Amino acid sequence: MRGRMNPRVSQEDYVLAVLSTSDRAPWTPVQVQKIFFLLEPAVAAQLGGAYFNFQPYNYGPFDSRVYEAIEQCQTTGFALIDQSPIASKKKYQLTETGQRRGQEVLATLPAATTARVVELSRWLRSLSFRELVTAVYKDFPHMRARSIFRDTGPSGLPQRGVSSFNHLADRLKSWSVRLINAELGRKQAGLAWVITIETSDQGVMTVNAPLDAGKDPHSAATLDEVAERIFQYLAQQQQQRT
Repeated sequence: MRGRMNPRVSQEDYVLAVLSTSDRAPWTPVQVQKIFFLLEPAVAAQLGGAYFNFQPYNYGPFDSRVYEAIEQCQTTGFALIDQSPIASKKKYQLTETGQRRGQEVLATLPAATTARVVELSRWLRSLSFRELVTAVYKDFPHMRARSIFRDTGPSGLPQRGVSSFNHLADRLKSWSVRLINAELGRKQAGLAWVITIETSDQGVMTVNAPLDAGKDPHSAATLDEVAERIFQYLAQQQQQRT
């Protein structure tokens, strides 16, 4: 009968039940981290208690044990992991056996719990990387503590910051690079643009672009130089992988 089950759902069954809501569509690293974070503690508590312990990290709440749990599912034949050398490009997907097991477990959960898991999964997987991280920070601002993603793009930036963001975004777009975040910070050697980008083959990464002393960080010439440095860095990364 629905809802009648052992007091504690095993971690493996819990992970399979949650991941099965994508109908075997792959999950990205940020998606698996954020869905299990958002399910804690309310939903997890209904199943016997919290399974993970999330702490602030580069892009908000993070627990390496989420990845370890999925790796264990791979060991038992329930999951597949795309072993990309770039962490942000990894994909997590259930096997047919894992999907069946996950759906079986999901069907035994209380109706309200299942509805919450399915609803959250659908909403979360509809968002872009930036939208998802921003949404989590909005509701859980304490998870910004160690973030390298400190603002959400043009909104909320001073006017010159908006223009700089848009200029960089346009330049990077010409190389099929998506600008996620641009923050002007102070390093030991002086000012630097801290740029978070996403590419189709290298995933999400953050690049520091130090500025020469005396240069206007918002001038078109300086921003073009920053974009060129990013292109050179990506080209070097590509060469190292081939």
